[in-house]
Amino acid sequence: MPKIKPMYLAWVVVIALAACTAPPPRQTTQSTASSVSVEVTVAAAADLQFAFTDLAKLYETQTGTKVKLVFGSTGQLAQQVEAGAPFDLLAAADVSYVKGLNDRG
Repeated sequence: MPKIKPMYLAWVVVIALAACTAPPPRQTTQSTASSVSVEVTVAAAADLQFAFTDLAKLYETQTGTKVKLVFGSTGQLAQQVEAGAPFDLLAAADVSYVKGLNDRG
């Protein structure tokens, strides 16, 4: 199984985050304020933690959209996706889990 280079993966994530406008991210309203805050939830393999933390800060600064990061093993994150976890983006270290999720719908 071919390995994905970290820098290539980081650019894929930046592009994916930028494309998170369809479907729109979950919106939460604050009861005391009339403003609406937008949040994107990203699940990523644990070995991507340092890169994704930096990318999330940069994305938040440039867009004003809050990024919630969830880290874990790809297998655990895939199980959470199957169970209905509300992730907007999954960045896996092992593509076989992504293929499995796709195959199972």
